[in-house]
Amino acid sequence: MGTLLRTRSTSSNNWRDHYENGISSIPATANWIIRKTGTDSPILSSVGGMYYPNLTIENTSASSWTTGTNSGFTGSADYPRIKGNFDIGGTVQVQ
Repeated sequence: MGTLLRTRSTSSNNWRDHYENGISSIPATANWIIRKTGTDSPILSSVGGMYYPNLTIENTSASSWTTGTNSGFTGSADYPRIKGNFDIGGTVQVQ
């Protein structure tokens, strides 16, 4: 089991496309945390066969999280799959 913590507004497609044995083999017990910590609004991969283990979305900043087209769970070709738990809000304490 492992944890990936993303806080930047860069694409996570590289993680999807290069995960060993394909992203569909990611164990449901792993953790993928997308955390807004400043002005960047992290991007979710939503199409192209994306699989998430336990997925947590957190905002520890004082600013709103503005999601664009790249951060929506939308698409005409495919959709994301969450193999574990889905938590919006998380449990991180804001310092």
